[in-house]
Amino acid sequence: MTEGQLALNRYILEQVKEGKPLTITNNEKVDLDFMVNYYNNLLLDIEREKKRKKAGRGDLIAYSLFVEIDK
Repeated sequence: MTEGQLALNRYILEQVKEGKPLTITNNEKVDLDFMVNYYNNLLLDIEREKKRKKAGRGDLIAYSLFVEIDK
């Protein structure tokens, strides 16, 4: 994910949170498929880890989000 994609995703989440209509122009490309896939993969991995390790409440699973900064 690039820094620009991250910023646009944040903007969209803010708009949805506040109940405002989305105001994205055709010039702005928002890769929401990336975020949906990212969260789906996180949830699937968490479920696998919980089953594999028998993780319960209070156990921690850590993940990192990598952002490519455009130069």
